[in-house]
Formats: sequence, C-alpha cells, structure tokens
Amino acid sequence: MKLNIIAYIVIVVLIVVILLQNNCSGPSVSIKETRDTVVVYIVVHDTINGKISPPKIIKDTVWLDSPENTPDTTYFGLLRQYQKLGNRLFEKKTYNTPFQIGDYGTITVNDTIKGNALIGSSIITDLNIPVTTITVEKEAPIKRQFYVGLSITGTKLSPIKGIYGEGLFKTKKDKLYGIGIGWNGEIAYKGSLYWPLKFK
Repeated sequence: MKLNIIAYIVIVVLIVVILLQNNCSGPSVSIKETRDTVVVYIVVHDTINGKISPPKIIKDTVWLDSPENTPDTTYFGLLRQYQKLGNRLFEKKTYNTPFQIGDYGTITVNDTIKGNALIGSSIITDLNIPVTTITVEKEAPIKRQFYVGLSITGTKLSPIKGIYGEGLFKTKKDKLYGIGIGWNGEIAYKGSLYWPLKFK
C-alpha cells in the first residue's frame, strides 16, 4: 500500500515538472501601450534689461552745410540756435519695436536715446507657449500563476466522500492545467485542462 502511494506521488510530481517545462518557455506576450498627449500653455510676461555695448561712431559733417544750421549773425539768433540744438540733443527719446513671434505672442524691444547715445535697452516678452506632455501607459505584463487548493466530493447520502489536494497552473495564454491527488476510499488522482472562451 505504501509503495502504491509513493508511486502516485512520483507520477504527480513528474506531471507537474513536465507541465512547468512546457509552459515556462512559452512565447512572450506583447505589452499594449496607450498614449495620451496633453498640451499645456505657459504664459510668459517678463522684462529683460540688456547690456549696452560701446557704439561704433561714424562722423558726419554734412549738417554743417545745411541752410537751417547756418550760424545766425546776431547774438540772440545764435543763442536760439544753440538752445534748439541743445534741446534736440539732450531730450530723451524712447523707441518701442514689437516683433511678432508666430502664433505665440510678441517680443517688444525698448530703446532709450539721450545725447545722441543709447542709454537704455530692454526686451518685454508677452508669449503664450504650448508645452506638449506625452503620457505613456503600459498594461501590466501577463504572468504565469500557480494555485494550490483543496476540493471535497460527496453525495446526498455521503456528504464527504472524497477529499483532494490540488494544484492549478495558469499560463500566459490563460490556459489552466490542474492536477490532484486524494482519497475516496482509495488513493485517487486526477488531471484537468481549461482554456478561456472568447466572446465578441
């Protein structure tokens, strides 16, 4: 009797090893990916002060020959010319030059001139820049699984007629292999195979 039990156990162990070897080396399952693209707009309002470099000077003497710049022969006339030129030279002028940057907005360059020299320069940005974020979600890879459990058989007259210890192995293709060994008046063993049904 003991030899028969050992033989059954050896058979069950061999079946388990064969099933595991046949399924553990199965083809890999591709992982499905889903991509989601989100566009976020970043609003930029900023002022950047520039650093002024020494100017390149080009002398011009043509203005001396202009009739309006001919020196007046009277003191008061000459004084008026001097004051007029002084006001024009030392008044502060600001130039605003906007540049359109595609559909993103504008960049405005501000230059300030006084005494025939650039004394200030800055850039004002007013942009609405889109930033694209791509989110990639992957489904969890399918894994092989092994289950162990207990089953009991019986009838109306005999509520407990047999008891089995069982093991289930699930492959990556969702097939189920089952083996068990138990007692229903004598040593008994069983095997089972299940596969999924697909419905559209």
